[in-house]
Amino acid sequence: MNDMSSGAMPISVQPGAYIVPPPNSMPGVPVGLEYLSALNKIVIQQKIEIWELLTDYETKNKYMLKNANGEQAYYAYEESGCCSRNCCANQRGFKIHIIDNFKREVLTVDRPFKCCGDACCGLCAGSDSCAQECDIYTPQGPLAHIRQLPHGCSPKYELRATNDEFSMIISGPCCCEFMGCHDHEFQVSMPDGSHVGEITKKWRGCCTEAYTDADTFAVTFPYDLSVKAKAALVGATFLIKPRSIGRWNGVKEATKFGPSCYPHGREVIQLYKTYPQFDFTYSEDCLTLNIIRPAHSNGEDLPVLVWIHGGAYELGSASLYGYKDFANIYVSQDIIVVTIQYRLGFLGFLTTGDKDAPGNMGLFDQAEAMKWLYDNIGSFGGDKTRIRVWGLSAGEYINGSFEMSGAAWNDWAIGYDNSLVHNTKNLGVALGCVRDIRNCLKKKSIDEIYDAMTQKVGIRGSDIFNLRFGPRIDGDFFPDHPIIHGLGKVIQEAFVNKEDWPNFNKQKFREAIDRQIIVKSEFRDTAEYALNEIVEFYSKGAKNDDDYLHFLNQYTSLWSDINFSVGAANAIMSKANNNWPVYAYSFEHYNEKNFEALPEKLRGSTHTNEYPYMFNMFILGRYDIEKDPEEINMKNIFRNSLVSFVKNGIPKTGYIDWPVVYPTEDPKDIQYLKYLPKPEIGKGYYHEAHEFWTNLKKNVEFDLIEFRKSSVQRDEL
Repeated sequence: MNDMSSGAMPISVQPGAYIVPPPNSMPGVPVGLEYLSALNKIVIQQKIEIWELLTDYETKNKYMLKNANGEQAYYAYEESGCCSRNCCANQRGFKIHIIDNFKREVLTVDRPFKCCGDACCGLCAGSDSCAQECDIYTPQGPLAHIRQLPHGCSPKYELRATNDEFSMIISGPCCCEFMGCHDHEFQVSMPDGSHVGEITKKWRGCCTEAYTDADTFAVTFPYDLSVKAKAALVGATFLIKPRSIGRWNGVKEATKFGPSCYPHGREVIQLYKTYPQFDFTYSEDCLTLNIIRPAHSNGEDLPVLVWIHGGAYELGSASLYGYKDFANIYVSQDIIVVTIQYRLGFLGFLTTGDKDAPGNMGLFDQAEAMKWLYDNIGSFGGDKTRIRVWGLSAGEYINGSFEMSGAAWNDWAIGYDNSLVHNTKNLGVALGCVRDIRNCLKKKSIDEIYDAMTQKVGIRGSDIFNLRFGPRIDGDFFPDHPIIHGLGKVIQEAFVNKEDWPNFNKQKFREAIDRQIIVKSEFRDTAEYALNEIVEFYSKGAKNDDDYLHFLNQYTSLWSDINFSVGAANAIMSKANNNWPVYAYSFEHYNEKNFEALPEKLRGSTHTNEYPYMFNMFILGRYDIEKDPEEINMKNIFRNSLVSFVKNGIPKTGYIDWPVVYPTEDPKDIQYLKYLPKPEIGKGYYHEAHEFWTNLKKNVEFDLIEFRKSSVQRDEL
């Protein structure tokens, strides 16, 4: 937002400036419209209203008017009645107020109610009760009048100045063309047919066109056209409302990835931009599927592998992974691969904790994608009864899943209602939305929300509250489908600088836990007890209080147990106890090329360490797998087990049999595969940590694993 309270005027040449400077007054030109004299193009962009998408409640439209460089020249808002908007829709009467950057109203568009609200309804356009029309005013008085003319297939309008100073004809494309997935041009000409310019309705993507009525128009005209005529064309644009674009006929070109969903903070976008291959475009219109299939797959009922990108519901993109590795590794083995996107962070999971903003929009996006696949994958040669999800489960549309990062039992996967609502309210306060958060947030831009996220909600990577918005999960459903469940052995979350390692003794260990893990406001009077218990459990095995290698290792284990391990054990047992075939694993392969040389005690397989073996994506460090026989073997084992699972529902390594998990209440009984160049079968899936955290939550007021109040409250310590 730009603060004008100091009296300083914005300067357009400053880096990052987007508001044009104030125009000089011109004789005979209405105040505030002088800037149009220097333009040959203006873009009118309607804001997408998130809450309108969620509730189907028609809101007042808002617009930004920009020059060709994307600098804001004006903004506009609709004045209309609630009943008119929601009962009359496109037929409603309204006023559009166009304001310059100095809060002066420079233009008003006044459209009365009409029986017909479609630009394509030309057969009755000769009737006064049906023909679309509006009046355009400046503060000095009437400027022009635009009226729909009778027409056949192509809509047509007459734009005439009130004083007959100018007259123009606006001719649209054939109405059947409105069903195409492309821009739509309305030609502007003089009555004698000479060309003046165009009004172009921009194609905004399938999801936006299907689910919103937010339009973007580009109005072009000659530099030497009179300012009043330019202003009239801008005003006339608000009368043009082509039919919404739905399904199309024939073949649609879909050979590029769509824009990525906005992450939870601007910092993520800035980080991605440091890598040329990750410099994506972003949009709220980001709900896309990417289908990668063998060329010969028609009618063959091939298995389907759905990759749902990671990022803890707050960042990530399908574009990060591309398509080539999926094609070379999995599609080449007669598997159809699908990648999907879903809304993230505040756009996907903001919630007030009630029906006004219930949250979980990102999960609904995933569910809709799975439903669409179930209904349509047959057209791409896929078998809807063999859809395997790689990442997250999504109910009856899935016949198996490969879950690699813990489970919905972990704190980051189950949003703690109090925390989610608190973060939503904090965001509202930062944006000046104290009383009516829902309606107020609808008026804010993505940049305003990003500023508020940084200033009030906070984006930090060094504490347990890094994840601000996520799902609200009330329960779980376990159908009779197989699942692979696993995770890396440790997560790099120590946040301890290497030069400080020798000083990380038991006291520093305790201070770090107290500072970053113990939530005093939730543990209340049991906070000190919880701290003592955690420190003592994870201190077992230390040579002495200065055994820094032990405490560093245990600190990473603590973070791993809270974020992944214990939740994964709970998920495995719960699903096995509900007769879901479960195959558990722990990825324990360590490649020293990923890290600087580490002491033996600190070595382990970190989060995302599987990526090079899944699809040649090097998150932690780049090296040549093909030059190391051990790495080649590790790659083949991992990929072959995944391909086997996708095709048959049973993972096979080619070395040893991978046992299914039997129903149990004790993780000591869980047999699991250790992913190593020579795989092994282990027994006891993080059982010591699971036992500790299960007992701890019985004696404290807060459960750190599920990040909620403990179900058992203590009367005394």
